[in-house]
Amino acid sequence: TPLTAHGDAVPVLQGIALTLSVADLAWSPSGTLVYGTGSSESNMVTLQRADRGGKLVVFDPAWSGQFNSFAMAPDRRRVAVGVNTPGSGLDIWVKELERGPFARLTFSGRDRRPAWSPDGREIAFVRDSGSGGDVFAHAVDGGGTERRLAHLDRAIQEVSWSHDGRWILVRTETGAAGNGDILALSTRSDSALVRVATSNFTELQPAFSPDGRWVAYVSNDAMTNEVYVRPF
Repeated sequence: TPLTAHGDAVPVLQGIALTLSVADLAWSPSGTLVYGTGSSESNMVTLQRADRGGKLVVFDPAWSGQFNSFAMAPDRRRVAVGVNTPGSGLDIWVKELERGPFARLTFSGRDRRPAWSPDGREIAFVRDSGSGGDVFAHAVDGGGTERRLAHLDRAIQEVSWSHDGRWILVRTETGAAGNGDILALSTRSDSALVRVATSNFTELQPAFSPDGRWVAYVSNDAMTNEVYVRPF
């Protein structure tokens, strides 16, 4: 026979910490409850910007979420964020600044690491899959269909556009020593991968120079993370 609840709910504990909307608590077999304390918003992120003097300003005090990555639009009027929504997974959303609407752009539940195209018309993002990693791009206005820019047989962790929009840089998974490699692909054709930095060390955070002639990245080649620059 199904059990039914009777009477009003009564708070037993308050101020229990949450991690990704899951309460940090556990029952022992003897009936003892062990729990962590903290704000119920401790897993929420509020985006702020800093001026050159170090002053922090919140974009929109009423806007927060489980953001795992974000990127500012070229016009500085919009920000794209990867949002973890309980029950829906990770997707890309776009926020109009300062206090404009917050619109969902993707719906796969596996999308993160947004990167704006130089003209601000598209957002590229990483999509996780069991067969490797993909980079897709979608029009910011939500129209049309998404297009795949890259597919690799291993996970992708970062994507970055060249300033003319003709190339993207991707950084592969860094779960093991030497796995973090930086590769370039054309956005206009099915060209072969260009190996930019593929050593036995770990490379991170690739970025094109404004003229597209150089690539900067971080490497632990010297046993500590340092910035390197090489021609493209």
